[in-house]
Amino acid sequence: MGLGEGSGWVCGGSVVATLGRGAALIRSTDALMFQTILVRPLLNLLIGIYNVLPVSDLGLATILFTVLVWGVLLYPLSRKIFASQEAMTKLQPELKRLQEAHKDDRGAQAKATMALYREHGVNPFTGCIVILVQLPIFFALFQVFRMATNPESLSLLYGFVAKPTVVHATLFGLVDLARPNAVLAVLTGLTQFVQSKLTILPSSPDARAQDFTRIMSAQTTYVFPVLIAFAALSFPAGLSLYWVTSTALQIAQRLWAKRKSHA
Repeated sequence: MGLGEGSGWVCGGSVVATLGRGAALIRSTDALMFQTILVRPLLNLLIGIYNVLPVSDLGLATILFTVLVWGVLLYPLSRKIFASQEAMTKLQPELKRLQEAHKDDRGAQAKATMALYREHGVNPFTGCIVILVQLPIFFALFQVFRMATNPESLSLLYGFVAKPTVVHATLFGLVDLARPNAVLAVLTGLTQFVQSKLTILPSSPDARAQDFTRIMSAQTTYVFPVLIAFAALSFPAGLSLYWVTSTALQIAQRLWAKRKSHA
């Protein structure tokens, strides 16, 4: 799960607050609905994958689960977002010309910039969509990885999903996914950093806001990966594994989309 710079300058300031609200949601009276809509289906999908593997390895099941979610189910959304970001990259020269032409009239500059976006079918807020999709899944998986190793929670499995006798919550028998893992926490930060560096920051329509935009860019690129790496030190390692896998997959998808756009 990666947060790019394009989303960071628009939405990044509220990410930490959103994480806090998500944790509160899990404990709120809406928890039952949240569990029914997201937690239980994701738990069944993860255990279903675990059941069909030739080896009992929750880590391998988590990797395959992430590939299924981000490589198949959410790929159309990711492809649309990457295309929009690439289009914004190509518009940079025109945006700079607009900023120069309207440098004394910020209102006209903003209107001209948005008109240019509309003309080329570009939405500068597409990064927010990624966050809106990723965060509910992230919060749900926080519970899923706790439930997967709790025999009592397996009563939430649907009738057509076999209940395993024991869930081996390890990655290749080496990493305990029920506990935090420092190596995976570091990888979480590193993959997030690479994802941020690959995402082009759109120019601000307000020339005076460019300094703020650069500050937000630096925070998203350098500060957020460090924060999420430290936060991952308190996550179950299974959640960190999901984050690393999903972010790495999105990096690969973005590089592929960039290569196709320049072909």
